[in-house]
Amino acid sequence: MRAVFSEIWGLFVEDGLLAIGLVLWVAAAALLVPLLGLGGFGGPILFAGAVLVLGASLARAARRG
Repeated sequence: MRAVFSEIWGLFVEDGLLAIGLVLWVAAAALLVPLLGLGGFGGPILFAGAVLVLGASLARAARRG
C-alpha cells in the first residue's frame, strides 16, 4: 500500500519545490490582489507568477540534469 501511495504522490508532486512554490504563489495572490484593489488583474497576476515559478523550477532542473 505504501508503494501505491508513493507512486500516486509522485504523479502529482514530483518536484516538491515546484508544488510548494505554486501553492505559496496562489496564496499570496489570493491575499494581495484584493488587498491592493487589483481585482481586474487577478488572473494575469496569478498566471505571470505561476510562469515565473515554473521557469525557476525548469532552470533548477536544467542545472541538476
